[in-house]
Amino acid sequence: FSNAKGKHLFANASRNDRTPIFLASRAVQAKLHGIDAGIFPEPPSSSNDGDNGKSMSLGEAGKNLLKFTLLPQRSMGIDESAVPNVETPRSIREEAAKEAELRRKTKRKNADKNATTKAMEANNDFFANHPGHRVVEDVEENEIVVTFLGTGSAQPAKHRNVSGILLEVQKDDENYSALLDSGEGSLGQLYRSKNGDTRVVNKLLKNMHFAWISHIHADHHVGLPSILSKRREAFLSSGVKEEDIPNLIVFGPRPLRWFLSQCEKLEPLNYRFVDCRDTLEEKTVQELFSTSSSSSFSSPFIKLTSIPVNHCAHAFGIKLEGLTNKSCLPYSLVYSGDTRPCANIRDAAKECTLLIHEATFENGLEHEALTKKHSTTAEALEIGSSAYLNILTHFSQRYPKVPSFDGSDGIVSASGQNAMFAFDLMRVDFNNLRRIPSLLPNVRELFEEEKED
Repeated sequence: FSNAKGKHLFANASRNDRTPIFLASRAVQAKLHGIDAGIFPEPPSSSNDGDNGKSMSLGEAGKNLLKFTLLPQRSMGIDESAVPNVETPRSIREEAAKEAELRRKTKRKNADKNATTKAMEANNDFFANHPGHRVVEDVEENEIVVTFLGTGSAQPAKHRNVSGILLEVQKDDENYSALLDSGEGSLGQLYRSKNGDTRVVNKLLKNMHFAWISHIHADHHVGLPSILSKRREAFLSSGVKEEDIPNLIVFGPRPLRWFLSQCEKLEPLNYRFVDCRDTLEEKTVQELFSTSSSSSFSSPFIKLTSIPVNHCAHAFGIKLEGLTNKSCLPYSLVYSGDTRPCANIRDAAKECTLLIHEATFENGLEHEALTKKHSTTAEALEIGSSAYLNILTHFSQRYPKVPSFDGSDGIVSASGQNAMFAFDLMRVDFNNLRRIPSLLPNVRELFEEEKED
């Protein structure tokens, strides 16, 4: 090594904190962004997108999976063979557009336009006569926003993380956030949803109103301790003393209490547990949250009700009810958790503003859905037939990017059916609920090749 020149490798957070890691899911997000920029936000770009890979004058900039070979001497030096090629979102969309145009020229030139038109007219009548229509017309932009942190089932996969939903509500000049399920990786998805901005994430965590967990299966709750820990860190970094950190109310099934108590042996988590069985009756949010008769209590919701569902022991769905800011119109959000089609969810979702229902299996796999106590696409659509919008989630990871489009799902052709498939980091603003179903044909077109893979 006597003749070797010194070589410096630099790695720091300011350069690498936004370098994309999950490139496949990022590519899906970039394609969807071309369909609707508001509902499918632009995926974060690399922090060093503009440097064209140039070395710095004093050394080499560190990159994910960059290697430096010491021995043998003849191979000494920097090895970038494993460094992933990070395409820009624009280049991903341009390639997707070329593929879509090629498919248009070679396939499906004789689509039944009359049937599509009739379905759209039926849906327009359905929307106009639904109580949710007035709500959607009344809410302001960003007043009620749902972000999907994960839309897959069982375990994280290449294109979909496991279950997690972030709810953000503006009420009386206050910002509130809440979690509905929090599977593994939810914290990372939370950062990605905010473009990696630590200050925004810390503010959101400090404004968190509650976390609600549907059942004890790992893909719905394992990510909660890391979020509680990061929330505590956010308070401490802002100057709040340890003893002044407010406990976050965690609603969950009874076994979750034991799980969190074991996690708290490792580090403080600052939470107060409430068994979902204590929320089965319709109670005001103040009754559920307040530990005293304090007049300073505030909440964006009027009621929070847990709903027993048909899955495993101690499994629940949830219904949240509130009022719009402008005209105090009632709205409701229902989340099924994991379940077979059941009367409890059907009743709760009757004419609700937004239903989020699991659709783990495609049509034709009813036996498997029955065995594992999940729902098929058609079953989920039937349960949500009276909801203003029904968003399907919790897809089996056997469907890498999108659920199977077998032509019999009824999601477009059924009269009065208004539905959409969920994608990771999809942002659903109540102000935009009306137009979301209209995006489905473009989503089908974008991922049409998935049927052939």
